[in-house]
Amino acid sequence: MKSSLIRQRTSLLDSILEELNKQMAIEAHSYAAYLSMSAWFDIQGLVGCAHYFKKQSGEEREHQLRIFDYVTNMGALAVSPKYVALKQTSKDFATFLN
Repeated sequence: MKSSLIRQRTSLLDSILEELNKQMAIEAHSYAAYLSMSAWFDIQGLVGCAHYFKKQSGEEREHQLRIFDYVTNMGALAVSPKYVALKQTSKDFATFLN
């Protein structure tokens, strides 16, 4: 069986690499969710809450980039996850106001 060039350059097991790429997707989703919350709070005039969730979104993005850097530094292929636009309606985050 012919091995890929990527497999020859990394010491990461395929199963570990798969889990790291899955975790990057989770971090990306969290980033998008917090950013969506931030936008919703901003239009509600809750600037402090908007700032808090924007900061949290940045932390999730940082987590994703740390995993990305680790994977690439190990010589493996980091898969950039697809970002999905999150719908937000007035009722989505309204429970925060109760």
